[in-house]
Amino acid sequence: MFSRITEKSVVEAILEQVRTLILDGELAPSSCLPPETTLSKKLGVSRQSVREALRVLIGEGLLEARQGEGIYVREPSSADAIHSGVLQLLLASEELWEIQELRRVLEPAIAERAAERGTDEDFEKIEKILERMEKKAIRGESLFELAWEFHLLVAKAARNAATTKVIDVIYHMIRAAEGPLYNRYFDAWQEIKDHRDLLAVIRKRNPALAREAMEAHLHSVDERLGESLKAKTQSESAASTDANVKEPSSRC
Repeated sequence: MFSRITEKSVVEAILEQVRTLILDGELAPSSCLPPETTLSKKLGVSRQSVREALRVLIGEGLLEARQGEGIYVREPSSADAIHSGVLQLLLASEELWEIQELRRVLEPAIAERAAERGTDEDFEKIEKILERMEKKAIRGESLFELAWEFHLLVAKAARNAATTKVIDVIYHMIRAAEGPLYNRYFDAWQEIKDHRDLLAVIRKRNPALAREAMEAHLHSVDERLGESLKAKTQSESAASTDANVKEPSSRC
């Protein structure tokens, strides 16, 4: 269940791993975590790092310490939703189209703010994402993670920490459902062009145009998701039909 950690930011790595295990249901509500010494050995980190991470998770409301019993996974509630990790757990089961609707509400306003508040340095960072996307496209690799990093950097350029956290949460909500569709059915070079065009409009520092450009971009994403879901359904239906076709038995 747990895997060894080798990243520099040990506490953050522990936090991410435990949150993921809770999100995936491997650590169910009311389940008890192993003792700190056991966790530190399993993760390959110091006991102090484990203790610090557990304190953060308790503060977020994901875990609770029971006197004389140990540390248990809590059932997240709306009262804890101020923490991005908890918000992710509360919303993880929502439908793909509901999440896309949420994006259409939030991201045009974010693009508008990015056009107003973004710096040249912000835009250069986003430009580097596009360059990395091109290199991955040449190698035939997935662009999904970089496409989301693009949107996260646009949110950071809007200079609102809360919206940046929300976009990060949306990414985790949509990753499992949209990632496979994106990788299989979306055209990499079209994705790069669309994101490059979007950045070009935001860099003009015209908030109204930036909002319109993001609205158009998300509408295009919705269309491609619809086409991808239709293609996926047809593919699965054809595979199911093939599997049900039996070869006639031979008689001697």
